[in-house]
Amino acid sequence: MDVCTECGERTATIFISMAINGTQLDVRLCETCAAERTREGGIIFDIPVEDGAMDHATDETAPHPFIDPEKHPSVCPACGLTAEEFARTELLGCDVCYTAHADLLRELLTLVHGVDPRAVTPNAKARRRLQAEDRMRTLGRQLEEAVAEEQYLRAAELRDEISELRGRSARE
Repeated sequence: MDVCTECGERTATIFISMAINGTQLDVRLCETCAAERTREGGIIFDIPVEDGAMDHATDETAPHPFIDPEKHPSVCPACGLTAEEFARTELLGCDVCYTAHADLLRELLTLVHGVDPRAVTPNAKARRRLQAEDRMRTLGRQLEEAVAEEQYLRAAELRDEISELRGRSARE
């Protein structure tokens, strides 16, 4: 049983773990402390930042310390946003920018999270759970249609299949 890192008394139910620039940060909060921090404006972490890493926040002409626009000289074909402008403002111009600047964004995410975003896939258990939930939604819609059309035998079959899926999900 994990104890809240804030109060040191109650059982932690909220777990936050992140790695930034090689520094691992793990926070465990009880619901009371998480609610209190949220009321105070959000959960804020004391994260050590390299000297000069935040200097760009006050100087709009300074490039971002973690983004090298020369390495990825991309330009969005829809809005014209350049990698250099993104490095300066940290803002994308449109939805096409995600594709146009994919290499730059992937590198930035890898730096921040310590893993290439393409390598992150849901595990088999989570994938099965998501598939079961999707199947249950589909069956639920079919059940409603069968009842509306007074196809009670079909509705009973669908109800049984939904019950079986729920039971299997509960066991997992």
